[in-house]
Amino acid sequence: MRKVIKNVVKTVVATLCGLLLAVLVAPLAVSLLVSIPAVQNAVVQRLMTYFSEKLGTKVSIDRVDIKLINHIEVEGFYVEDFGGDTLMYVPRLEAPIVELGLAGEPLTFGKVHLTGAQLWLRKAHTDDEMNISRVVDSIRAGRPSNPDSRFRMRIMGIEADSLTFGLFRGDRKRRDAGVDFSRFIMWNIRADIDDFAIAGDTVRMEINSLEGTERSGLHIENLSAHPLVVSRGAVTLDNVNLLSRGSVLRLPSIRLLSAERVWSNFGEFTDSVSMGITMRSSRVTTDLVGAFVPAVADWGIVLDGVSLHTRGILDGLAGAVESARTLGSSF
Repeated sequence: MRKVIKNVVKTVVATLCGLLLAVLVAPLAVSLLVSIPAVQNAVVQRLMTYFSEKLGTKVSIDRVDIKLINHIEVEGFYVEDFGGDTLMYVPRLEAPIVELGLAGEPLTFGKVHLTGAQLWLRKAHTDDEMNISRVVDSIRAGRPSNPDSRFRMRIMGIEADSLTFGLFRGDRKRRDAGVDFSRFIMWNIRADIDDFAIAGDTVRMEINSLEGTERSGLHIENLSAHPLVVSRGAVTLDNVNLLSRGSVLRLPSIRLLSAERVWSNFGEFTDSVSMGITMRSSRVTTDLVGAFVPAVADWGIVLDGVSLHTRGILDGLAGAVESARTLGSSF
């Protein structure tokens, strides 16, 4: 009997030791394996092939480097639209990994450093929707409708430099002067963002600062918003401050709401999107207004202490100027 008990104890001890060794060694082995660049890039290329097939368009990464499983560096991330043009390109991205998105927690990154990224939105005059819409629809296809299964991601902070954003509308008449939303390009964008989060169809972020120059020459010295929320055909910005061309705009709230709460209506912005804007104690120059209404660009007027509110679709926008003053007078 003693011999049997002894053998059982030895077997149990050996099993426990084996399990303990596996628990300790397996993660170490995986860590060493995924730290090998060749292994990392082989896995990534397989993933890019999968995503390309799922989306029906090209998705690629030139190189990825995961260090000690908690820091990732990506080079040459590329997404092509269905017309064969660039939708998104990220030359370089660095980010610490905080949570892997297991056990119900969102996939979480620390401070992300982004350099030279490009986003190009296009709609040809023969298309019914923007190029990004078709890609987003492909991502959503077959996705479970259960709210508990929706994708969640959090980025604690984003530090971005030398970004480019382009918007091309072939169905819109081009303008000869000022900002042209049929060919809108913002270059050299620098941004500092906190608490960037995605939960299903909702995106939320705190914009500490954003600077950039539009193709027409309009320079945004600084833009901040706390927070910016994008969700189901609606864009809301609170506590907005904007500095440009001598103007200092203080906007407690901006609301953009599309008809029927669908993004496709933003394509017909002037008659399908309701706007609500509140401005308080701001300075407005015709130099800034002239970027959008060229006829007033040379007026040289500065309005101070401007407070107003507007509401309605752009084609029928209504509102009231509560106060403003210029050259010692007020109204």
